[in-house]
Amino acid sequence: MGLIEAEIVAAGFRTASLTATLSGVPLYARLGYCATQSVALGLPEGLSFVGIAMTKDLIAAGPMITAKAA
Repeated sequence: MGLIEAEIVAAGFRTASLTATLSGVPLYARLGYCATQSVALGLPEGLSFVGIAMTKDLIAAGPMITAKAA
């Protein structure tokens, strides 16, 4: 995730946003993302499920430390 966030900053953006599944919210929260709102994600045949929109200020958060491959 650190590499992706670095690319976002290098492209001139300061904020990253994503939509997480409910089970993914704790992971992204640990990575510094904040929930902003609940969203309905549409599926075929009129079905939908709930997602959580999340954002992170990449400049304020500073660089993310990532594990190096062995």
